[in-house]
Amino acid sequence: LAALLVLAGPAALAGSPRISVGGEHMLLLRTDGSVLGWGRNQWNQINPTSSTPVAPVAVPGLSGVVDVLARGSGSLALQADGTVCAWGSAGFVPTGRSDLVQVGGLRQVMKISTGYSATGYAIDRDGKAFSWGSNSNGMLGYATAGGNSTNSAQQIPSLSGVVAMA
Repeated sequence: LAALLVLAGPAALAGSPRISVGGEHMLLLRTDGSVLGWGRNQWNQINPTSSTPVAPVAVPGLSGVVDVLARGSGSLALQADGTVCAWGSAGFVPTGRSDLVQVGGLRQVMKISTGYSATGYAIDRDGKAFSWGSNSNGMLGYATAGGNSTNSAQQIPSLSGVVAMA
């Protein structure tokens, strides 16, 4: 199956609904590639244009999504074209923004993952691992100035042939 996914790309993941449960919000990936969210929306991790929705609301600006992750105060979406979008807060997106943004430095992504402390991870078609977000405890796998966060994905040195991250 892994070989088929590598050949077909992330679009091969599309077609089955998925749900991701964060600390205070949930995301539902629908079979048509759209995303719904509900729960606490304090950091706009569901929808930058709505209050705290009790009933599911559409996440605006997303289409062709094949995987979603709800974590803490942020959310991630893997799109069929191999790009990753982030929204919410706490390291997933550029400081001071909560709207939907594409994570820089990523292409041909096959899988996404998140850490506890607003850290995002991605694996590309070639088995390279990338990370971005908070680096307060060295979670990115590489040094950043003063242990600071980074909002653009960087390849994790010395990792290759990666098939999963959790």
